[in-house]
Amino acid sequence: MCATSEKVTESTIQADGTLMDAAEKIFRGTIDFVRGSADSVGAETEQVLLLGDDVVNKTIPVILCAEENVQGSHGAAIGELDEETLFYFGARGMDRTQAENTMARAKLEAKNPEDRRCGHRTESKNTACGGA
Repeated sequence: MCATSEKVTESTIQADGTLMDAAEKIFRGTIDFVRGSADSVGAETEQVLLLGDDVVNKTIPVILCAEENVQGSHGAAIGELDEETLFYFGARGMDRTQAENTMARAKLEAKNPEDRRCGHRTESKNTACGGA
């Protein structure tokens, strides 16, 4: 949640990710324009790549507004790998699983460019680098 009572503030919430292996996710992004925050700007966006028919994605954006003259926006891009992308990878000898793992790893590396070592683990399960 991003709330502000300061005069003229700007907030941005950006959520990006990939869901695979029966993963479930709920994103509840909230921007709260409280009284006294006139002329403030808030935006929330989300990009989710869905890999598999067994994943569950729920996106619940909320913009609360108790002030006049503010700008709030929200948006989401949620989708799967299209046939053209799968064809591209297939033409390079990669099957669907390899293509999905490559795309998932690419999204991770785009957000964490300093850590390009395959196999690195954080608190979340990282299946993009080995498949298991």
